[in-house]
Amino acid sequence: LRLSSMADPQFRETQAALEAHRSKVSDLGKLLQIDAKRKDLERREAEAGSPEFWADPQKAQKLSKELNDLKKLVQAYGGAERSVCDLGAHLELALEAEDLGELKEVREGLNALQRVVADLDTRLKLSGEFDKSDAIFSLNAGAGGTEACDWADMLLRMYKRWCEGHGLEFSITDIHRGEEAGLKSVSALVRGPNAYGLLKSEVGVHRLVRISPFDSNKRRHTSFASCDVLPDIEQEIDIQISDADIEFDAAERNRVTQLLYQNRRNMLDQLVGDVLIEQAAKAAGQPVAEDPCRRLSDAKRREYETAGRKPAVRFIMPDDGETVVDDLIRGQVRFENVLLPDLVIQKTTGGPTYNFACVCDDHAMAISHVIRGDEHLSNTPAQMRIYEALGWQPPKFAHLSMLLGPDGTKLSKRHGATSVTEYRDQGFLPEALRNYLALLGWATSDSKQIFAPEELVAAFDLPGCQKNPATFDPVKLAWMNGEYMRALEPAELVRRAEPFLKKAGLLPQLPGPSLERLAELEREKFKLLPDVPTRLDFFYRETELTDKARKTLSAPEAKGVLAGLAELLAGHEPFTEKPLEEAIRGFCTAKALKPGQVFHPLRAAVSGRADGPTLFLMLELMGRDTVLARLRGAESKLGQT
Repeated sequence: LRLSSMADPQFRETQAALEAHRSKVSDLGKLLQIDAKRKDLERREAEAGSPEFWADPQKAQKLSKELNDLKKLVQAYGGAERSVCDLGAHLELALEAEDLGELKEVREGLNALQRVVADLDTRLKLSGEFDKSDAIFSLNAGAGGTEACDWADMLLRMYKRWCEGHGLEFSITDIHRGEEAGLKSVSALVRGPNAYGLLKSEVGVHRLVRISPFDSNKRRHTSFASCDVLPDIEQEIDIQISDADIEFDAAERNRVTQLLYQNRRNMLDQLVGDVLIEQAAKAAGQPVAEDPCRRLSDAKRREYETAGRKPAVRFIMPDDGETVVDDLIRGQVRFENVLLPDLVIQKTTGGPTYNFACVCDDHAMAISHVIRGDEHLSNTPAQMRIYEALGWQPPKFAHLSMLLGPDGTKLSKRHGATSVTEYRDQGFLPEALRNYLALLGWATSDSKQIFAPEELVAAFDLPGCQKNPATFDPVKLAWMNGEYMRALEPAELVRRAEPFLKKAGLLPQLPGPSLERLAELEREKFKLLPDVPTRLDFFYRETELTDKARKTLSAPEAKGVLAGLAELLAGHEPFTEKPLEEAIRGFCTAKALKPGQVFHPLRAAVSGRADGPTLFLMLELMGRDTVLARLRGAESKLGQT
């Protein structure tokens, strides 16, 4: 079976692709010096847990960034190594079972692995291939779609012209297309004499901006968000700007669009102004400039009121000291107050901002624990100060690690299903999905994998949550779902699969063996609920031959074998498993045929496929009339061809 599978072109191609990826991952590991980086990561993580690490906040911030970059690299490579091993095991199963469905899963996994390898290759290039004067930058279009992509494209052309005007070479290194249309994100390389110095001093954070689509009906803000300037991955430069709240009405949107087309050099300064400068200073570890509205003179106040400007309400943050967040997962996290800007708590439209509203809501509802994603950690010091100002006891905070997709990037809709109903429709059991989700970023001391619902509730605790990101692995989820399916009683398994059985036309029950009996027979091969009708339907109706079954029946001796078996089984008694096996093995001896020359055509003719349950028990459950009808039907078709 293994040799015949390996002769199949699909298996050969898949195996060759896997070996190429295995070799590429191995080579990248050597070039990245991954073993040394893993040891370096362990050393740095140990240092980060010491009080001395936080003695100098500015230095600690820089070292924390280096640690995070190193951690992402090591995790990405580890994910690639695991993927290669898992895919190798899956391919072995596909070869042994001659299962094209399993092979399809391997090919899909290879596509995901290819993206991870490409990301590692890019990291390698950024780590040493480019000259230190070069500058790498990325431009994101936010949520995708034609509108956001058009804006990003215009900004890209503006930036290219700026580079050309300064004698710099501008080239696109990577383009990612959005799901709806057009440009979603771009990575570009600027080369030339002191390219990075020019970009930092003359362009800085003011020329590269992500503009997300604006929803005028919901009054959602347009997010000016990221600029990453990386001359070299080992240089400690990462200027990132995120989420400056700037609202536009339709007229303002049109004005901005016109400015984009006109390519005015100071356009982004006019739009973003002090907000971007403030955020850049914060990212660079410099004191934040005082909010100009903190101390307005009476004359300036009247000037603004006369001009029709509406005031916002700001919360003044302390100018010195630090704000300490006692996180139940991450321990004490310290924020220098000099780096924390004043924050708006009531917008000019009259509505509250998120940081103020969530504090009031949580207090009003007597929330004891706030458990959320680690992207909210940066919001916590402002919220702590609001609790303090209002004289309220803050809840306990716990910030969970990020979830990554199989390719090592942040989990998003492009990695698959996005709602529990989609997983239900794919055939996942609720308890399996709940179990798997609980294990993302959390574990028990004994690394137990399968939990009954009540066990999971009893075992879960926050100390078991991990700081490092967890990877969402669809292959492991399918394995876990199979484990839960096999634990169900046959009657319950059929009940759970009822929607899929009805869709396949197997319910109401057709004449033939009971579904419960068949489910028990095939339960070891189920991974998802749709597998139940897929693997049982041939008991109730003749199905289309699979490619492998058709190939089996094309053997020269197949027609004679089927005719001889039909004659043998027509009068054989009893038509039960053990006597059938004895009779058919005797037929092999009498005809001087190997068992495989008889068993394979028999299975293919009766079931339409090359794999399935135990052959002789399958014949017993199908019954004499069905078996003879299919044997004779297959023989007659072979005669026609």
